[in-house]
Amino acid sequence: MKLNLSGILSFALLAGACGNPAPTAVVSYADTAFTQDYSVKYVADEGQQAEFRRVYVNRDGKVQVLAADGLKHPSNGHFLYPGHVTEDRSYRFMSAKQLVDMALCRGELVYLDSRVIFSNAWSGRLYIEHQLASPTAFAANDSLEFLVTDGEQVHFLADHAVKWKGQVPGGKVLQLIGHPTDHSQFFLVTPESLYRFSAATNQLEKIHDGSGFTSADVDARNNQLIVGTSDGYFRYSLKDGQVTGALQNKLPWPHIGLVKVIGEKYWFGTDRGAFAVRQDGKIDYYAGKRWLPNDQVTDIASGAGQSVLLLTKGGLANIHFKQMTLLDKAMYYEQQVRERHIRNGFNATLTG
Repeated sequence: MKLNLSGILSFALLAGACGNPAPTAVVSYADTAFTQDYSVKYVADEGQQAEFRRVYVNRDGKVQVLAADGLKHPSNGHFLYPGHVTEDRSYRFMSAKQLVDMALCRGELVYLDSRVIFSNAWSGRLYIEHQLASPTAFAANDSLEFLVTDGEQVHFLADHAVKWKGQVPGGKVLQLIGHPTDHSQFFLVTPESLYRFSAATNQLEKIHDGSGFTSADVDARNNQLIVGTSDGYFRYSLKDGQVTGALQNKLPWPHIGLVKVIGEKYWFGTDRGAFAVRQDGKIDYYAGKRWLPNDQVTDIASGAGQSVLLLTKGGLANIHFKQMTLLDKAMYYEQQVRERHIRNGFNATLTG
C-alpha cells in the first residue's frame, strides 16, 4: 500500500509538470513607415474631345493643362473619387489665344503662340516676338532664354530679342530641351540625331546619330542625356560625348513616347501607361484605371510636394508618394468606413 501511494504521487507530479509549459516569448512587430503611392485622377468631361498636350505646376502649386482648345485645370479630385479637367478662366483674355506650347521658367508658366513667347508673371513684361510663322515647340531656361522651332528652323531668343537663327539639317525637330542647371546649353531631338545648341557661342552642333529617337531629358545629377527610342532607352554622357551602357529595352513597354527625369527616377510615357526606373534598376509601372484615366500618356511633370503629374488622352493623374505605417493605412480605411458607410441598416437600431 505504501508503494502504491508513492507511485500515485510521482505520477501526479509528472502530469502537473507536463500540463504547465513554460510561457512563450511575446513577438512584437515594429510598424515602420514606408512609402505608399496612390493616384488622384481628374477625368475629361463626358463628350469632351480635347487633345491634352502639356501639364505643369507653378511655384504657387497651381496645376495647368494645355489642350488643343485652350487652358484647363484639375478640379475637385480626391483619392477614389475622381475630379474633372475643366476650363481655366483665371485670365479671361487667354481664351482668345491660340496657344501652341507651354513651359516652366523660374517656377512660372510661359506660353508660346503663333506670334510671341509671353507670360502672365512678372507683370506681363515677358513678351518676345519669335519671328516664326508656324511654331511647334519651344524650351526655356531660368536665364529667361528661349529656343523655339517650327520643326525645321530654330530661333534663339534672349534679352527680349531674336539673337540667332538657324536650321536643323533634314528638319523634323521633335523636341527642344533646356539644361536645368547649365543655362548655356539646349538640346534638340530629331528621329535620327541629337543636337546641342550653345547659348554662349550661338552654335548648333550634332552630337549623336542613330535612329528611332522619340524624346529625351537631361539627367543633370549624372551629366547625361536619357534618350527614349521606339525600342527602349539609352544614356548619353555629356562629359565623354558618347553612349554609355547598352540599350535598355526590357521594360513594361519598350516604345517610349516621352522621357522626364524627376529626382532620382527616370520617368517614361508610352501608349501602355507610364513607368519609372529607379537608380537600383527596379521599375514602378502605372497603368490601368487604378492609376490613369487613360493609358496613352502625353506628358509627365513634377507635381507639388513629392507628387508626379501624368497627363493622358483621357485626363490627368496625380501620383502621390506618402510616408505612412500600416496603422496609418488601416486608420485611413477605418475613417473612410465611418464617414461613408455608417447608415441605416448597417449600424442602426429599429427604434428612435
